[in-house]
Amino acid sequence: MTDGDALSPGGMEPALGGQHAPQISGMEPELGGSRRVKPDPRLVGLLLGSEDERQAAIEHILDRGLARLYALELVKIVSTREIRQLRTRRRVHPYTTEQRIAATRALESFGQAVAVEALAEALGDRAWWVGQYAIDALIAIGPPAVDEVIAALEHREPIVRRRAADVLGFIGDRRATGALTKAVADDFAWVRMRAVEALGRLRDPAASRALQDALHDPDALVARAAVEALRQLGAGATAPN
Repeated sequence: MTDGDALSPGGMEPALGGQHAPQISGMEPELGGSRRVKPDPRLVGLLLGSEDERQAAIEHILDRGLARLYALELVKIVSTREIRQLRTRRRVHPYTTEQRIAATRALESFGQAVAVEALAEALGDRAWWVGQYAIDALIAIGPPAVDEVIAALEHREPIVRRRAADVLGFIGDRRATGALTKAVADDFAWVRMRAVEALGRLRDPAASRALQDALHDPDALVARAAVEALRQLGAGATAPN
């Protein structure tokens, strides 16, 4: 078999690069091709593997500008909606918790907006670390995630509201000020504290009144967080005795 006859990674077609660049098939859009590129199952497997395997696969995917393609594939693994549908049909999810955690961490590296909805859902995942890493992935996506995460501040589960407040604070987009101000009055102190902290990071003067009110919160941790948030806004305050 000559270089020109070498098979592409899928093993179905001659590869443009032959033995020298077997990953190039000649059908990639950036090379003028028109065929829809599909995720390589082997790369998906590496993304769900060990830390070293995942990092190597991420670098390979980013180098070739295929982050969106693989993000769409990982969304299917992370989506809690998919899990609910499987449970309804009394079927077991084909991926382990460890693999779903790995998928969420890979999505952080890709930073693709196509993953926002699934990651916002994952804030309430039953697997604790999937939800925690969903925070990092949404922060990495940044402003395109804000609207979806603002909606999560209304979620029935306090853990989702708390994580949503964390995300919005670290993204730092002042579109979230109104929703976070409302969250300062949440029934759960942990949510109130994270909302106060997030408002401090936003440094939006419009939040000053809500933060002043939070100084009198019955939970001491919330009141202390309000002191720090007001300091970040440039308005000095001390916690009430």
